[in-house]
Amino acid sequence: HLGVVEDPEMRRIVAHFILQFLARVGTEIPNLRRSVVHNDANDLNVLVGESAAIGVIDFGDAVRTCTVFNLAIAAAYAVFDAEDPVATLCDLVAGYNESFPLEERELAVVFPALCMRLCVTFVLAAADAAERPDNNEYILVSQRPARAMLRTFWAIDPSEVHDRLRTACGFE
Repeated sequence: HLGVVEDPEMRRIVAHFILQFLARVGTEIPNLRRSVVHNDANDLNVLVGESAAIGVIDFGDAVRTCTVFNLAIAAAYAVFDAEDPVATLCDLVAGYNESFPLEERELAVVFPALCMRLCVTFVLAAADAAERPDNNEYILVSQRPARAMLRTFWAIDPSEVHDRLRTACGFE
């Protein structure tokens, strides 16, 4: 669906992140822990109580895949509109790691998998908008922040993000 992205700069950015995902994550997939994951943890699917998340809804995207992808998907939505998206990512990953310790190889794929989720969100929204222009308001609700985050992460060195994630999780 990359062809539906009209903006040449965004096509280049998405293509870049696809290549990064294939290079950094694709080869690791056989080595990552697997489980059934929700696969769409976002602010529309998480039920929040007075001070904590109390549940999730919409299990239509649940699938058996790499466990860490669930974290990466949730993180992709958590960084939307964050003042400091890398700090937000580090906080989320550190909290996740406290409850479910990550392996080093899993930690290494969090950022490229998060970027891939942003790409999927952005490109599928563009494809849906082209097919159903009457429903653009709903379809594009996640595309705008995904575009902004992709541009932000395009300008950040992924090894710096990985180092900050390692520090946040207590790895040397």
